[in-house]
Amino acid sequence: MKAGKHKYFANNFLSMTDKKWENSEIVFAVILVLVIVYLVIDSFGSLIAIIPVEGAIGSSKSAEVTAALDSVEKNPFVRAVVLRINSPGGTAAAIHEIYFKLLKLKGVKPVVISVDSLAASGGYFIAMTSDYIIAKQSSEVGSIGVLTELPTKEKDSSIITSGPFKREPDEPSVYRSLEFIKQDFLNAVKRARGEKLQISLTELSEARTYNGFDALRLGLIDEIGSLEDAIIKAKSLAGIRVYRTIVIEPGEKVSSPLSVKFGNFKQNTTGAPVFYYLHIQVEQ
Repeated sequence: MKAGKHKYFANNFLSMTDKKWENSEIVFAVILVLVIVYLVIDSFGSLIAIIPVEGAIGSSKSAEVTAALDSVEKNPFVRAVVLRINSPGGTAAAIHEIYFKLLKLKGVKPVVISVDSLAASGGYFIAMTSDYIIAKQSSEVGSIGVLTELPTKEKDSSIITSGPFKREPDEPSVYRSLEFIKQDFLNAVKRARGEKLQISLTELSEARTYNGFDALRLGLIDEIGSLEDAIIKAKSLAGIRVYRTIVIEPGEKVSSPLSVKFGNFKQNTTGAPVFYYLHIQVEQ
C-alpha cells in the first residue's frame, strides 16, 4: 500500500512539474512575441513629427498649431516632435495657448526646437518650453518683452457705465499689466533655461535680439545646428534607433512675413488692451 501511495504521489508530482514547464514555455513564448512586435514597431513604426510654426501668430494661427500638437500627442507612433520656428511672435493670448499645450506635450514626448531665421519675442516664448533648442549661426533669437496700446482718449457721450473704468482701463493700470506680463516672461525664461542662462534678467528686459552664437553663449539656446541636427537630437531623446519623419502643416500653408509692422498686425478692440509678444519693424 505504501509503495502504491509513493508511486501515486510521484506520478502526480511529475505531472504537475510538466504542467509548470509547459506554462513557463507559454509565458516565455508570449514574452518573446511581444518583444519581437515591439522591435518591429520600433523599427518601422516610430515617427518624428516636424511642425512648422511660421510668421506672426494670432488666434487663428494659434488654434492651428495647438490642433497639430494635439494630434501628435495622441498619435502613439509619434515618438518625438520637432518644432521648426520662424516667427516674430504674436498676441500674448495666442502665444500662451501654444505655450501651455507644449508644456503638456513635453510631459509625454520629447520636444526639440529648430530655429530657422527668427525666434523672437513670442517665437522665443514658445521655443523655451522645449527640451532642447537648436539654432543656426545666422538665426535671430530673443526680443524678450511685451507691447500694447494705451487706451484711446476719445469718449462716446452716448455710452453710460456703472463705473469709471467699465468702458476702458486707465493708463496706470495698462502700465501695471504691461510690467506684470513682462516680468512673467522673464521669469518663464529663468525657469526654462535655469543654470544655462548666462545673462541677467535686467539685460534681457532690454528686448534685444541675439545671433545664434551670442544666443548660445548667453544660454538662450543649447546648440548651433540645422533642422537635421534637431531631428537627430529628438531621436536620441526618444531613445529610438530607426524612424521616419512626417511634416504636419498647421492649417493651410501660407507665406507670412517675419518683418511685422504693428499697425498691420494689431487687433481691433474697443475693450481691454491687447498685449503682444511681438518683435516689430519700426514704423517710419
